[in-house]
Amino acid sequence: MPAAAPGDPFAGRLLEAYVRAWAADDIDALLATMREDVRLAMPPSPAWYTGRAAVGVLLRRWIFGALRPPGGYATRATKANGQAAFVFGSKDDPERPIGVVVLSVEAAAIVDIIAFLDEGLAARF
Repeated sequence: MPAAAPGDPFAGRLLEAYVRAWAADDIDALLATMREDVRLAMPPSPAWYTGRAAVGVLLRRWIFGALRPPGGYATRATKANGQAAFVFGSKDDPERPIGVVVLSVEAAAIVDIIAFLDEGLAARF
């Protein structure tokens, strides 16, 4: 299936659901937005994760576990190069974003997640 076209209303609704789930620490709702064979990368790290189960472990153990800011995450939907994306940071300092995540959508689900943990890049959005 081809990727969702920029401006695709379903991609917009999927992004809204993803951002809402992220802000609510709702890992099950995040995973529900993803295709079973979702891929997640965090350049420049050489590590990547393939499959909803592997991404779920990463989210539970690290993103919403050891690395979660004490007050939780502040999120804001945006677009990056025409693709669904969101900026995130700590709720304790929402004006200082710490990363941007770009999502690729196919067949009504997220297939690729690319997370850039770069405050300078995130500040551009």
